[in-house]
Amino acid sequence: MSDTPKTHSSARKISKTAGGVVALVLAISLNVVIVNSFGGMDAVITRLAALIKGTAPAPPPRPPSVIAGNTGGSGGMLQAEAQSFLQRANQGDSYAQFRTGYIFEYGLGNVKRNAVEAVRYYKLAADKGEWKAQYNLGLLLQSGAEGVAKDEPEALRYIRLAADAGDGRAQITLARMYGSGTKGAPRDPAQSAQWYQRAAQSKDSFVLVMIAQDYEAGEGGLPKDDAQAAVNYLAAGARGEAWGNLKAGVMYLTGVGVPKDETKASSLLAAAGSSNDATTLAYLGWIYAEGKFGMAKDVDKAAPLIKRAADGGDPWAAMTMSDYYFRGQGGQQQNAALALKYLQQASDGKNAQAQARLGWLYEHGFGVPKDEAKAADLYRRAADQGQADAADYLGAMIQDGRGGQDRNEIEAIRLYRLASEGGSVKAMYDIGLMYDYGLGGEAKNPEQAMIWYRKAAAAGYGPAKRYLAAMAVKASPAP
Repeated sequence: MSDTPKTHSSARKISKTAGGVVALVLAISLNVVIVNSFGGMDAVITRLAALIKGTAPAPPPRPPSVIAGNTGGSGGMLQAEAQSFLQRANQGDSYAQFRTGYIFEYGLGNVKRNAVEAVRYYKLAADKGEWKAQYNLGLLLQSGAEGVAKDEPEALRYIRLAADAGDGRAQITLARMYGSGTKGAPRDPAQSAQWYQRAAQSKDSFVLVMIAQDYEAGEGGLPKDDAQAAVNYLAAGARGEAWGNLKAGVMYLTGVGVPKDETKASSLLAAAGSSNDATTLAYLGWIYAEGKFGMAKDVDKAAPLIKRAADGGDPWAAMTMSDYYFRGQGGQQQNAALALKYLQQASDGKNAQAQARLGWLYEHGFGVPKDEAKAADLYRRAADQGQADAADYLGAMIQDGRGGQDRNEIEAIRLYRLASEGGSVKAMYDIGLMYDYGLGGEAKNPEQAMIWYRKAAAAGYGPAKRYLAAMAVKASPAP
């Protein structure tokens, strides 16, 4: 193929809609030399636009395994507190042994994660009747972990001990296991119903949310039943569970499981918004920001909820606040320092989009010191979570041997293919380049290259469109 595009290293521009990012470019004071190296300010703006794709997607519901007030207090543990639990655990205190197991399982108080030690301390406490330890030990044995072999029969035994002791989480887990016949439990609808019934009597409001979720999805052996889901969400909300109020409010908004009633919906959503539950606040903020479930779209109303959620530790909310400060939206003044602060917080919270964006800033030194090794690490963490752009950017670094990565074109094209499957249009173009030049273990193949250029162009990728247009002009007969 003649007049092929520029080589991969010089062709890495992302051409997508640039709306709302000119101010970002100014706010983080881009270095003129770096800007010129990308082909001018327009190229930088279009590349940043690819990383800022509007409001982030809806945050996921709170994981069913996390129940308010039943985790042993995991957040913000100080090193001295962790050491105090360890000392008491070694003196035989069963509750401290449970807490020490939790410390080792999640790496709290500057203690390195260690599943083997977690199991050891959980077992000490579990064998003394600590039901929280019994349940946590059961989950670890059920799933296995580094250094810990799966043992489903023993896991079932410990989970059942916790359920018999009244642990609502364990009761729901058993109900789901017997309902679907998974994880070492035989399918037994009668036992499943029995454990659901016992769990419904729990004083733990989030157990009711878990039951509601199973009715809503038709999972765990329960039939899909929106009316029963609504009953349980309302019961959880009445006991002060913010997520229950939010879900019930949405059901009244949409008329699913209950008659449509905007007055009741507004009251329930207001109750949810008055809570301090970060996940609930984030989801409610998303509803207002996106205008979901028939609500009027109102970013200014959404922003305070999302900020409270971000300050409460929700990674999705932190990512969204970073967007707001970058763009000057949601009633926020543009503030590059706060944008980067929330971006870092979201990245630390394992938000893949934040990791990809922060990695890109480190790769090019925009608003942060240039650090390609840190960029590659962030890209890899995001790519491991399925973030398509991050897989493409990591592939580019591996193809060039940058950021401490060994140069490896075969691994690069593998990542490009992975990224293209995830929807990265730039990755489609990059695969075309590999075929165009015979890189990545592929024979030079102009026909395959054109297939990938056309895919990228059809998906809206500007460089591919421009290249195909130039080829079309070249192939046209002279006037």
